[in-house]
Amino acid sequence: MLNHQYRTNIQITDQTMPLKLFYEHVLFPYRKTIGIWQRQNLKYYSGLLRVIVKNDGLYFEELVPPPNMAADFRILEFLKISYDVTSGKAVIENRSKLAKSETVKVIASEHAGLSIILPDAIDHTVNPDSWRDVMTEYVKLIGGEGATMTDLLLLRFIETLHSRGLHRYEKLDPPLPNHHNFPLTEGLFLGAYGTHGIEVIQLQVRQPPTSVRYTQGVKLTGDPNISFGEITFRITDDRCLDMDRDDQSSMAKVEKFNEAPKYIDDYNQNTELDFVIPEDCFERETVPFKKCRGRWMAEGQIAQHGGYNPEFIPAHFILFNHEYFAVLFIELRSIILFRRVTDQVFNR
Repeated sequence: MLNHQYRTNIQITDQTMPLKLFYEHVLFPYRKTIGIWQRQNLKYYSGLLRVIVKNDGLYFEELVPPPNMAADFRILEFLKISYDVTSGKAVIENRSKLAKSETVKVIASEHAGLSIILPDAIDHTVNPDSWRDVMTEYVKLIGGEGATMTDLLLLRFIETLHSRGLHRYEKLDPPLPNHHNFPLTEGLFLGAYGTHGIEVIQLQVRQPPTSVRYTQGVKLTGDPNISFGEITFRITDDRCLDMDRDDQSSMAKVEKFNEAPKYIDDYNQNTELDFVIPEDCFERETVPFKKCRGRWMAEGQIAQHGGYNPEFIPAHFILFNHEYFAVLFIELRSIILFRRVTDQVFNR
């Protein structure tokens, strides 16, 4: 049985399609597809899929991270399942340009997740014009208007093209609610990963939350260095750092501070600290804050292309507010800003 949330979202605008038939042929048979899904078989990168009920069908929407932190996800329609009055059956419409296929199979279960099978997906490589058009549109989708093809984008396009015939997903559960008197809240965030673009991470907090030390960021979408499903950073010490503006003025001074760190004895959620971007630190996305709510010792994971020789290097986790935080990768002399997007993804 569909829960109340999905039943109340249905608004039939086509009066020739009785709600009962829509429910019997579409909503009930495909009820287990509804929700947020993370792709499991797109090497390195993954992807997010949202399946929701709209006024005339069940919509499968790919959520593509924006080209910059301030923008919203781009919505790319993948499939639509609706009821055809003439045939009296459910009809699956494939709206993908990259994975065109006349035949579409949708299989969902509580244990095996969601699989979308496109057995006769078109091979664009046999037609040079088609290949070029599809690739150009893909580059624009991932990189934004004015983006040009790079080696990283080409690799991503090829992997996506090769995986077009099978899309396998696992359910992504909503984050747990905030706990009072604890500074960090679980959720989904966008992060700017340099030449890899904007990626989605999940901030995970130990449950029940008693120590920030066990907080970690796990990639929901990844890249050839740190793949999806891998830890991108983790907090390693529960004590809040006490850094003045001079301690933060350069990366050399940050490194010196780390050798003999100072801590705040009476940290609480109302604490407000000065925040300064070191003069020789690279901002992958402009960090607009001058104050922060707390700063903790952390580690960030780096690796060579293909995920080879992974290691954790010193970092700082910096909390600005409920919506934003940053991670300073000290050896890389760069800082990544993260913005909360939980409500966007879960359509709340």
